Amino acid sequence: MKKKIISVLLSTILIFQSGIIPLASANDSNPLNTAPYEKPKDVAPWNFSAKKYIAGGSLVLAAAAAGVYRLCGCFGSPFKEVLDKYSNFDVIFTQDEIFQICDKAIDILKDESCLLRISAPTIIVVGDIRGDFKTLKYCINEFLRMVPQGAKIVFLGNYVGKKYFPLDTDTAPNTRIVMLLLKLKIMYPDNVFLLLGKEEEGAANNSECEFRNEFDKVYPDAYVEEAECGRSCNTVFEKITSVFNNFSLALIGNDNIFCVHGGIFPGIDLSRIADEKKPISYLFVASTEEEDVFEEEDVFVENNVFVEDLLWSNPDPNVSTFTENMTSENIKSGGYSFGIQQANDFFTEHNLKYIVCSNRSGVPNGHRDVFGNNSVITMFSAPCGAQRKSPGAIAVFSGDNIQYKNVCYLP
Repeated sequence: MKKKIISVLLSTILIFQSGIIPLASANDSNPLNTAPYEKPKDVAPWNFSAKKYIAGGSLVLAAAAAGVYRLCGCFGSPFKEVLDKYSNFDVIFTQDEIFQICDKAIDILKDESCLLRISAPTIIVVGDIRGDFKTLKYCINEFLRMVPQGAKIVFLGNYVGKKYFPLDTDTAPNTRIVMLLLKLKIMYPDNVFLLLGKEEEGAANNSECEFRNEFDKVYPDAYVEEAECGRSCNTVFEKITSVFNNFSLALIGNDNIFCVHGGIFPGIDLSRIADEKKPISYLFVASTEEEDVFEEEDVFVENNVFVEDLLWSNPDPNVSTFTENMTSENIKSGGYSFGIQQANDFFTEHNLKYIVCSNRSGVPNGHRDVFGNNSVITMFSAPCGAQRKSPGAIAVFSGDNIQYKNVCYLP
């Protein structure tokens, strides 16, 4: 319907310009530069005055058409058709589709640096999605609407997660979300950027996670006993997690925005992030007696700690120095908490202005200005809580301006 509206508006303008309906300005009595103009005596008076308004009307229609085009910029995108198709929860990606999409995505992702650098007039930052398809759909539509003006979109990770919205009827929410993100990346490789999150790291290393269980239910035929990996596995699940290993770890936007899933930590080195090779070799090692198993693999464990700190560190207004994150049992849980002084030191050293990272759910309005000076911002994009009453948010950076758009709807 909206395509037809745009078509009618543009067609009307072309009719005016073709001369089928002649145009004349209010101050031009001889627009064709012919003989001196004389008002026809046998023509109704409204025809002459109408010419004055047709010209102005055509400009109004042109402006309206342009406005509708900007407002509905996603209509011309083939991805809109993909999004509409898979918004029907009865339509599931086939195994062949998944393998093809993953292979195409890996071909693009593997050549991207683990520390991405981008510039754009508008940068959209998306926090946790956590398996909520409606949130992803909203974010994609916002991006498609702004992409004609050169917008780029950054996802901070935690795409998959628990299906904690019981009123949803989707049997494969995580699969659908990952596939749509990868298709979006394939279609807009220079405008869409995917960072690794804790949930993706956990999915790649935890055979009992919610994400894995979803695959066993939806794609039971893909389950293989004693596969090449040396253990029983779901080949579709393994294929998708191999894509996760090619996600980037951090991104710098417009030379002043540092985007990362977790945060900064002692000795953080941007060149170290940039030099990380893909696929990323990491394995989450909890601080228990099981860690002794890896004593002979010091390099591997060191790499694991580096990635772990990027994903699990977080800002905290109540600390004055880097502080190890601990569980309630006083066991190191991963990463560090950092305060305003550590953030300011990081900004000064790297000539940056913002840190944008993911956070836990339950933050009012889906975003938090951690230190109250708009320098460290945490994002959670999926609405959460009972009946999704706590809205999520996305951040839109345009020059020096930051606009937050709430993601809020009734189930």
